[in-house]
Amino acid sequence: MINVKNYVDYCDTADDGSIIYDQLLSALKSHKLVTISFDGRPSVTSSFVNVAFVQLLNTMHIDDIKRHIRFVSCSPQVASMIKNRLTEESEKHVAA
Repeated sequence: MINVKNYVDYCDTADDGSIIYDQLLSALKSHKLVTISFDGRPSVTSSFVNVAFVQLLNTMHIDDIKRHIRFVSCSPQVASMIKNRLTEESEKHVAA
């Protein structure tokens, strides 16, 4: 499990997102299912989500992301931001 609070103090910047993205890529190489916990992190910015998760769409289909990554302990804001950004960007990838 990747507990976000163990790696970043906040989920605000692209740099914060990059740290989580690197952890996620490493975990995906050795696990079929990766759980990411947002316990203690009630909010995220689009900059964080874009770098941490949306760029996965460059190498993974949205269905694979849904199948291999599980988000837990998410506030409604966090869940909504991740879902909306991934959905919006995946539609652009399909249209391109």
